[in-house]
Amino acid sequence: MIFISYRRSDGKATAQLIKQYLMSYGFDENDIFLDLHDILGEEFPERCQRAIDSCDKFLLLITKNSFTKKEGHDYYYDEIHQALDQKKKIIPVLYEAALDESIVPEEFQNKRLHLINAIRLDLEYKNESMSKIVSALTKGDKLSVFSRIASWFVVPLVFITIYLIVSFVFGVVRYVWDTYWLSDKACVQYASEHVIKGDEGIYYYATHDSLYMFNSEDEGVSVVSNAFANTNAAMIIYIEKSQLVEAGFWTMAVGLVYEVTKFRVKPHGNSKQVGVIVAATISVIAGVGFGFVCERMIFPVYECRMIRKHLHSPDWWNQIISSKKNVPVVKHKF
Repeated sequence: MIFISYRRSDGKATAQLIKQYLMSYGFDENDIFLDLHDILGEEFPERCQRAIDSCDKFLLLITKNSFTKKEGHDYYYDEIHQALDQKKKIIPVLYEAALDESIVPEEFQNKRLHLINAIRLDLEYKNESMSKIVSALTKGDKLSVFSRIASWFVVPLVFITIYLIVSFVFGVVRYVWDTYWLSDKACVQYASEHVIKGDEGIYYYATHDSLYMFNSEDEGVSVVSNAFANTNAAMIIYIEKSQLVEAGFWTMAVGLVYEVTKFRVKPHGNSKQVGVIVAATISVIAGVGFGFVCERMIFPVYECRMIRKHLHSPDWWNQIISSKKNVPVVKHKF
């Protein structure tokens, strides 16, 4: 946040002008603190103190009368002292004031307030002056290099975290749905894709730990546990290629988040950024898709509780066979 400090007697209009120009350059109004209210009661100093505590840039507007100390309490001086004590980044802006170190009171000089890098605000060349102010506000110092590098990844990491959380939540939701509420029609559809026809009217349905066999002649159902360890069945529980493609697609989709968040309508805005909104949307959509795909890869729907329950029913086997005209044939003996 940027805190604009000014002398009310002759700097109020100029401070307002600076704020308007900063907003036109893309700074969010919520990121600029400029108190224009009358100095009444205890609320004013407390509000300013909190604002200085939270700001990272202190724009000090120096006008002709800025360092003419008022009798009694001088809030302008208090603001400068607080900024110096907290080692805030102070950006002096001179307006109709001499660029002379001698105008700075000794109490501020002792705290290392200097005008050597002060920016002169000339309203005849306001665009050039404001460009210098914006440059000073956005220019990072040596201590903030790591912070700037980290900031490149903070926003993407936030949305990648959203992506992972949404993936997990929707994966769990789909698992619960498949386990308890998958419709009979869907069960028949998924099961029919994994039925294999053997010799003499025998149909097989394989899971990772069991082999279900249905004899269409006597309509008997039998189950062999640990089928793959005890037989030479040429059946494998596998992850479909289409699932790998889908998982890759949703993973690549979330990769767009970093690219999207680099492009913003307002370079110094806060919440009103199209890039952030688009990135959040991508994260949620990709998270939902990836969560659904992962659930089906980790917990194949053809092994779900609802289908296993039906596999003991001859009537249900007949529905599967009748719903699929061309059932794959395997000529292995079990």
